Amino acid sequence: VASVPLIIFIDDASGNRSKKWNRHFNWFLQLAGLLYIYKETQQDYHTHFVCTSNRLEALEMGHAIVNDLD
Repeated sequence: VASVPLIIFIDDASGNRSKKWNRHFNWFLQLAGLLYIYKETQQDYHTHFVCTSNRLEALEMGHAIVNDLD
């Protein structure tokens, strides 16, 4: 069994260029230990996409992510 600290964060974004705002939520994660060990690890390629949805609320997706990580 290994314990790995993760930073999981969310961003709400608009997917349309029109005046209608089509909100969707994007979830990302990073390994927390990498951020402090190496400066070059603070790059975008160490941020991993988890999921996105324009139909579910942020907390609904969060519960599913936590269940998958358990």
